[in-house]
Amino acid sequence: DISELYQIFSDEVLGSGQFGVVYGGTHRHTGRPVAIKVIDKTRFPIKQEEQTKNE
Repeated sequence: DISELYQIFSDEVLGSGQFGVVYGGTHRHTGRPVAIKVIDKTRFPIKQEEQTKNE
């Protein structure tokens, strides 16, 4: 589960687009700031899934 590795700040929206929202957060073990993209899979084309995994 991603929430075990990262603390996601749902009130800290860094950006949004057609397929999802990017939130700010921190890595729980290092404390480093991170950006976490949350994708709405119901709006996401399957052919782009592999490409997005590389982001």
